[in-house]
Amino acid sequence: MQIHDVIINIAVLIVSTYLYSFNFKFFKENRLKQKIGTGFLFGLISVLSMIFSFELSSGLIFDGRSIILGLSGIFGGIYASLISIFISLLYRVFLGGHGMLTGILVIIITGLSGALVHFYKYKYSKNIKLYHIYIFGLIIHIITIFLFLTIPGKEAFQAIKNVWKVFILLYPIVLVIIYYIFKDQEKRINEAYALRASEEAVRDNEIKFRAVFENSIDAIGVSKRGVHIFINQAYVKLFGYNNSDELIDKPILDLIAPNERIKILDYIKKREDEPKNFNIYETKGLRNDGAIFDMEVHVSIYRLNNENYTLVILRDITKRKQAEYELIKSKEKAEESEKENKEKANFIKKIIDSSAISTWISDEKGTAIMTNPACLKFFGATETEIIGKYNIFQDSEVTNQGFMPLIHDTFKKGKIANFVIDYNFAEVNHVDVKNATHKIINTIVTPIIDLNGRVSNVIFQSVDLTESKRIETELIKAKERAEESDRLKSAFLTNMSHEIRTPLNAVLGFSELLTQTNINESEKEIFSEYIRLNGQSLAKIIDDIIDISKLESKRLSITKASFNLHTLFNELNNYYSSLLVQKAKSHIELVMDLPKELKTDFYIESDEQRLKQVLNNLISNAIKYSEKGQITFGYKINKNSIHFYVKDTGFGIGPENISKIFERFIQFSPQYVSKHEGTGLGLAICKNLVDLLGGELMVESKVNIGSNFFFEIPLINSEKPSRIYDKKTINLKKDLSKYKILIADDEDSNYVLSKRILKPTKVVADWAQNGKQAVEMATNNKYDLIITIVR
Repeated sequence: MQIHDVIINIAVLIVSTYLYSFNFKFFKENRLKQKIGTGFLFGLISVLSMIFSFELSSGLIFDGRSIILGLSGIFGGIYASLISIFISLLYRVFLGGHGMLTGILVIIITGLSGALVHFYKYKYSKNIKLYHIYIFGLIIHIITIFLFLTIPGKEAFQAIKNVWKVFILLYPIVLVIIYYIFKDQEKRINEAYALRASEEAVRDNEIKFRAVFENSIDAIGVSKRGVHIFINQAYVKLFGYNNSDELIDKPILDLIAPNERIKILDYIKKREDEPKNFNIYETKGLRNDGAIFDMEVHVSIYRLNNENYTLVILRDITKRKQAEYELIKSKEKAEESEKENKEKANFIKKIIDSSAISTWISDEKGTAIMTNPACLKFFGATETEIIGKYNIFQDSEVTNQGFMPLIHDTFKKGKIANFVIDYNFAEVNHVDVKNATHKIINTIVTPIIDLNGRVSNVIFQSVDLTESKRIETELIKAKERAEESDRLKSAFLTNMSHEIRTPLNAVLGFSELLTQTNINESEKEIFSEYIRLNGQSLAKIIDDIIDISKLESKRLSITKASFNLHTLFNELNNYYSSLLVQKAKSHIELVMDLPKELKTDFYIESDEQRLKQVLNNLISNAIKYSEKGQITFGYKINKNSIHFYVKDTGFGIGPENISKIFERFIQFSPQYVSKHEGTGLGLAICKNLVDLLGGELMVESKVNIGSNFFFEIPLINSEKPSRIYDKKTINLKKDLSKYKILIADDEDSNYVLSKRILKPTKVVADWAQNGKQAVEMATNNKYDLIITIVR
């Protein structure tokens, strides 16, 4: 193989590649055609390379087709690669020879390898560098050398020996050079096209601008610092000059009528202060022959190269002003002749506008053409949002609620329609109502019939019933609540009368018996115990009434102090264990459930009296409504709260009564009222007290299974108080004769009772029968203690 043969083959390849620029330019606007053209071009260059090939032996030729076919795939992709492969294969088969199989494989592998690089580049947006191309060339030519092994006989090794240096050392470099030539051609052509496109765009814009500028019927001029620098022919013609040279460098004010120049200067000053205003105004122009004419001026300011330029568009409005003047005169004459009718129309319009009823008028197609202020306020819209935009036949709310047939009857048959609609303005999607609301509307639709008996317009009048409907609903609910409250109060008063009379009768009856002389000491003790128990029951009823009254008037307050919670629970346990025995319910188990991990003494800060009142009510209710089983009461410590509960296995509460049991005057069920007496205030008081303690009283219950009342209040730990007052009975036998007290009470029975109780102490007790007397006695005497009733 001669080196000059290789050089000639390479030179042919390099020269032939310049044909690529013609293909690139010719098919620049069509990528597919460009790729197909690239395939044909590279195929022909490959054939040309095989024509100028060098032959080692008969049928065994070598050339640069591997270079050109690899580049065909890189630049043209799969379509160009397949076309160039096909053309090269046809010619190589035509040449024949015992190296034909090797040549075919080289053509296919190198062409498809280039297409693979093309796919990788565009699929992953990779930027192909020259060293990438060199590596690619080295790889495909190493593969080509291995393909030589397919040559029959010993010629394969001889061929490899002859060409390996060219293929390994020279061809990859040649591939890079030719690739660079192709890329350079593409770059130059793209740059040339971009430059030409930019120049053409600038030229087109300039041509269009000049065409518009020069052919505009409006006079257009550009000035800088009040002097003309650029004007069109219409501008020259407007002021009666022959050419633009007569006006260039001439001040603009020279073209304004002398008596208008001060006003124009004022406009300019205001425009500088308020750029968005004073951009359009009317003035009078001065023509070259001295004629004065009416002129409309449109002004725009723009900045270029740090200079302010003024663009003005001028129009001769003399004819328009004359027409306006004539129109004014014509209108004045017409107004004179139609004054009476217009006054009537204005009077009617004033009535509509001043009407508090929402009123709007549509044309014969249902589109709004007039509204009154009440309507705009009613819709929460402006005139521009309604007039010409709102159409009754496009109203989805009217359609969906079934009132559209009534509307059709009004427009087609002239019938008056009247309907009430629950209207949501937000659903009206063909107009933009910014302040959308929801209203209940009573609408009256009235047709206007013209002289031909056709419906020309329709009046829509609407009244907002939303508030009246709301008030009506609230009145119904209030009436129902009042009736329910009245019923409950009646039932409560009836029950209360019984609850009060029962212990009162016992107190009065047994008190009367005590006055008799024929009773023995044993009976006196029994009667006294009945009086005591029924008195306590009566006091409990009165306390409940007072508590609920204070709670409702917000006069009951919580007094927090430190106390031992275990002591409180032990007192409850002792009391109700005894009570179960007294009520013959000792078969019911009473369980006190306290946290085992806590010590005997557990001090918290809360209102001990009110907490005990709540637990008393809950436990006594559990005992009252239980006939067997178990009653469990206790508490658990959570992170920041204490969970109290009272569980029972009693009658339970049905789901229909769960929401009612905390209401005043309500008892669990009427079927229990006669069996289990009570005022119906206990749970209502408990709920309010728990609220004041910072918790919420809740219940879980199932009929015939039992109930669980529970609540949580904030946990405020407290140390043992520094001073604890023991709950001891006052020693009424102690000699207190050196002390003097004042009892202020308007009830003499209270005074007599108090004095009798204190008699063993020999204390001196004075009595004030009213507040005034108490003040006077306290002022004139020194008392160690004053006992009074606070109401």
